[in-house]
Amino acid sequence: MSEEKMMCNQKGCEKEAAFRFTWPGSDEAGICADHEPQMKGIAAAMGCHVQSIPLTGPDRIIKL
Repeated sequence: MSEEKMMCNQKGCEKEAAFRFTWPGSDEAGICADHEPQMKGIAAAMGCHVQSIPLTGPDRIIKL
């Protein structure tokens, strides 16, 4: 089984994910510490609550 680090899902970002989140109607994804506040701000402006969960060491690895 191979492993891969969870990366930020934002277009053009190549940073490792620091949080995981689920946008309403979408699958769970990872987001870096730089983009997480922006994502939360967009969700708040839309009246949505998006919970972001900090990733710890083992959570940052995706088993393929």
